[in-house]
Amino acid sequence: AMGEQEVVKNITFLTSIINPLTMMMTSPQQQNELLTKRPSPTMPSMRLDVISQYKASDTSSGRSDDLLSADQSSKRSLLSNNDQSSVANSAYTGYSKQTAAPVLTSVASPVTGSSILSPSAVQSRRRKAKSAPPSGFKVKSNIPPLDFGSAGLIGRGAETSTLKACYDRLLMEDGRKELILVGGESGVGKSSVIRSMDSQISIEGLFVEGKFDMNTSNEPYSGVAKAFGVICRKIKEAGHETILDLRQNLRKELGDKPGLLVQLIPELQDILFAETSDDSSHESIDRVDEAEGGVDRLRFAFRMLARVFSSVFSPLILFLDDLQWADVSSLQVMEYLISDTENDNPLMIIGSYRSEEVDENSLLHNKMAALREKTDKFQFHMTELIIESFSVSAIEKVITTVLPSLRVDHIVGLAALCHKRTLGNPFFTIEFLKMLHFEGMLSFDKTTKTWTWNLSEIRKETMSTANVVVMLEQQLRKLPEQAQALLQCAAYLGSTFREPTLDLVWSVYGRRLVDTRIKPVASLLPLLVADNIFEKGEKEQYRWVHDKLQEAALSLSSTRRETFQLDIGKTLYYGLTKEQVEEDLFTIVDLINNGNILKRPEFASVNLRAAEKARGISAFQAASEYASEGISLLQESDWVENKSTALSLYTIGAESELVLGDVDAAERHRDVVLARSDLSALELLPLQIGKAKALGDVELRSKEALEYCLRLLKK
Repeated sequence: AMGEQEVVKNITFLTSIINPLTMMMTSPQQQNELLTKRPSPTMPSMRLDVISQYKASDTSSGRSDDLLSADQSSKRSLLSNNDQSSVANSAYTGYSKQTAAPVLTSVASPVTGSSILSPSAVQSRRRKAKSAPPSGFKVKSNIPPLDFGSAGLIGRGAETSTLKACYDRLLMEDGRKELILVGGESGVGKSSVIRSMDSQISIEGLFVEGKFDMNTSNEPYSGVAKAFGVICRKIKEAGHETILDLRQNLRKELGDKPGLLVQLIPELQDILFAETSDDSSHESIDRVDEAEGGVDRLRFAFRMLARVFSSVFSPLILFLDDLQWADVSSLQVMEYLISDTENDNPLMIIGSYRSEEVDENSLLHNKMAALREKTDKFQFHMTELIIESFSVSAIEKVITTVLPSLRVDHIVGLAALCHKRTLGNPFFTIEFLKMLHFEGMLSFDKTTKTWTWNLSEIRKETMSTANVVVMLEQQLRKLPEQAQALLQCAAYLGSTFREPTLDLVWSVYGRRLVDTRIKPVASLLPLLVADNIFEKGEKEQYRWVHDKLQEAALSLSSTRRETFQLDIGKTLYYGLTKEQVEEDLFTIVDLINNGNILKRPEFASVNLRAAEKARGISAFQAASEYASEGISLLQESDWVENKSTALSLYTIGAESELVLGDVDAAERHRDVVLARSDLSALELLPLQIGKAKALGDVELRSKEALEYCLRLLKK
């Protein structure tokens, strides 16, 4: 199936691998004997009979495709191994376990897309880059890896002291909570500074984290729900007696309101209800459809939940990461928790955000301005921190720790150059140093255990960069083909994902992205975890080490992003269980909507399902958006074939716009439906009641609302 030349090439590659290995495993005398007997690297003609037999067995077995696939896989493996042996002395070491990104070989400029290496350096190193081993397959080297974990939190003494002062104040004052908002550019280390708080908390306290996702910024309450989900899992680990005590307290505080929370936080159901309880005990978790009072009920339920949890874990610290991607409902809940004057338990909320993505028109900017005005009224402290980039002296400390050298002037010079090339961004700085390490510009003296480098060479062969995503993309493209493909699949599942979900997507689309038989997800994930691309969480949960890595993985499929999103969304919607779809519904529908550029009408019902769930948890902004998307997909025939879907979308849309205060938008939705002559009076009634509410409750035209209701009753 492959042809004689391909088989010859494969055997040649195999020979090139076996010979060096044989030399390594034999004595000098045996090596001399082997050298005299070593065959020519080209295949002799006498071996063509073997090749012919191989071809005959291949075509006669009826499994030519399988053999071809397996042989291609072997060929790729041999190529990879051969390349690795050729660069075994190139100082390549993969990731350091303490760092958050792969070793870089080429970094692109944000404007031109050119490499961080100078053009001449690119040409001279291109051959080496092509033969670079993929990250995840460690190559032994006499040059040690760079240990950035040993550097610790350099240059962040003032920031950590401020956080410690806020923590001490929280413990000393009764009932006055702490809100800390930490801003800074991506890559400056906001999360690292905040996570340092975890080591300072007393044994009775708890530090939990919830992260908002750039791909699911419309998902209501996502980051808040994740944080409370972690608390629920910690409670389950505490034992049966703790769960029983909490169950009683939660039922007492929540009353008839747990249904809204259980929809958002599935882990809460195991705490609220015994595993052996029958369906009758779950009556209180039915969805609440009424818009009126729904938002207030959910906010109150979150408050009750925070009160109970902060009484068990004292203090309770909630870290909400990437607030610039938070939806309006999540920001409202954050304000509602921190302004709870009846909660006397120590509660601290820390939020981080990318300052370059927050301007005066953003939701977070307006929420921060409102919170500043409420600190005295609602008795909470508000502290704002901005994490700045590294100074030259801070980079000197990093280099001194990671690259100890006998020449102080070399350290000072390299620090100044790093600052110039990366503008002092810590994440960029680490990647720049790792790139120098990989490119062989750093030398290690085994005698003195110190490092040396030629600063003139580094200055000549590198250029400035400000786009770490392109840097990381360049490195990800050096991974094995299947690893790259798996990263593309995982990137669309959010900042965190479950292995079974990724396995489902991989089993369907992995074959489309690679030429060989796909490897199991279970065999690829450990390599990506070892390379510090993913972190393994509880059970089958994984998360990206840094969102910049996720962005870089997304860029790998930029040319087919819309189609890929639609295909993955459909696979999850139809392939997961009903319970799994319900849990990840917003993420799935967002994927479908982002990829449905042709506006295929069959997805109107999918948006209706998401709109109904959003309305059920009082996330009316999301409900309005899903309803509007579903309406845009409707066709005239749907009023006959899918009348209930069309009517429900317009009803939810009008209802949500009314709650959000957009009376004109609600009126437009109602007018479309009320103008139809093929609907019965009962089918029109929900929208007509909505119009009555608008007249009386929003526009304060009570007399007109009364007369309108009387006309409805007569009909």
